[in-house]
Amino acid sequence: MSVTYAVLGPAMAVAGPVTSALGGRWIWAIGGACCLVAAFVAFMLTPRLSEDGFVTEAEIEAIDQALIVHGTPAESAEGGAL
Repeated sequence: MSVTYAVLGPAMAVAGPVTSALGGRWIWAIGGACCLVAAFVAFMLTPRLSEDGFVTEAEIEAIDQALIVHGTPAESAEGGAL
């Protein structure tokens, strides 16, 4: 949390003169552009589904095998089967 305040303080100190120099609408536009860039980066870093979008039989069998632990079905934290 201290890192947040360490960045927030100088950012607010810089934002005042920049807002006075450019105006509130330009600061709003710059902030919106930063949000769009962040959304684009998140979109590019997000793993994609396979081309057809369907799960194959091999993937289903791999998931079924992953749920079996030491020969018995895995159980959730509440005690029920997964």
